[in-house]
Amino acid sequence: MKQPMKSPAAMLAPGRVLTISNVAEGAEGLVISDLARAIAAQPKRSAVSLAVVCRDGARMQQLARSLEFFAPNIAVMQVPAWDCQPYDRVSPHSGILAQRLTALAKLSRLVGSGKPMTVL
Repeated sequence: MKQPMKSPAAMLAPGRVLTISNVAEGAEGLVISDLARAIAAQPKRSAVSLAVVCRDGARMQQLARSLEFFAPNIAVMQVPAWDCQPYDRVSPHSGILAQRLTALAKLSRLVGSGKPMTVL
């Protein structure tokens, strides 16, 4: 008999990195919101509850919308990728640069805020 699947939140342990891969298309928001809520419910949590690396900008936008639906009480901060290659002679777009700097400034002010945050 096949064992029932455990919630990823059940695999959380303090000080342990949890890597989840091969999540079914469209289920990422549900899995990540489950993790974010579980981390936010812990008595001693860090300022950033969860950091998620997305494949591309479109996937990040889709995941942000999913998280707004599944976990509306968890704040989501998006850090967009650079729009140029390293050592490229082209500078990054000023809008993307501004978004990244704004996100980094918000991250620096999160320490001790007590609000759960997911960073994409």
